[in-house]
Amino acid sequence: MSDVSIFESLWKQSELHEKLNELCEQLKIRDNIQVISNLIDNAFNFTKKGAITITKEKRIEDSSVIVSIKDTGTGIDSQILPRLFTKFTTGSDKGTGLGLYICKTIIEAHGGKIWGENNDDRGATFSFSLPAEI
Repeated sequence: MSDVSIFESLWKQSELHEKLNELCEQLKIRDNIQVISNLIDNAFNFTKKGAITITKEKRIEDSSVIVSIKDTGTGIDSQILPRLFTKFTTGSDKGTGLGLYICKTIIEAHGGKIWGENNDDRGATFSFSLPAEI
C-alpha cells in the first residue's frame, strides 16, 4: 500500500479528521476544515504514489499562520496555473472546478491569502495564510 493510500484511509477515519478540526479551531476559523478538506482531496486525486504532508507555521513578523499541503503528485498544469483559483478551472476529468475557488473565497473572507505552486522536484504545494493572535 502506498503512502498516499495509507494516508487516504487514515483521512477517512475520525482521528485524523479530528486532528484537522483541532487545527481549524486553533486558527479560530471553523470554515477552514472545508479549505483543508478540499486541498487534501485534490492532493489525493493528483498523487497516485508518494506522500502528502500538512504543515502549520506561525509567523511572528506579520502575525499570521500559514498552513501548507504538499504532495508528490503530477503538479499543476502550466496552462491552468494562471487561473488556478477561478471558477470552473480543473485539471481533472471528474472535478467541477469549484473547489479551489471556494477555498479562495473562504480564506479571503477571513483576511487571508491562498496560493499554489509546483514543487522543484515533483508535485505541488498549496498554502494559505490567515491573520492570527500569536
